[in-house]
Amino acid sequence: MPNKTQRGNYYKRKTKELYEKMGYMVQLTEFTRTILIPGKRPIFTKIDVLGADGISIHKEKGIIFWNSKHATDERSRDAQLRQAKNEFLKYPFPSCVRLELVMWEPKEWGERIMKPHFVDMIG
Repeated sequence: MPNKTQRGNYYKRKTKELYEKMGYMVQLTEFTRTILIPGKRPIFTKIDVLGADGISIHKEKGIIFWNSKHATDERSRDAQLRQAKNEFLKYPFPSCVRLELVMWEPKEWGERIMKPHFVDMIG
């Protein structure tokens, strides 16, 4: 079973590939910060720039700040949706950009293929 970081990286990569297939140029915006505590191991934390995992740009379609999440049930999906929405609301995005949460969850019973859910976060 992959750990939480590995699963997150997997779905972030799938989301990046999805936007690239739709003709967008994509840049991941997450970076890792190291916190050094004297006498202890360093702690590595991931930080999203402007609350987004990535930014997708298309000449005609515009700019999308997106966050990629995966859910195993409805309760975790709803919690992650609220968390992503609250994170995006911390920043003063102009109305000319779109904010999207790409939620990955299993397809109907028995299928291994994942399907994305696009949720427009503003408007």
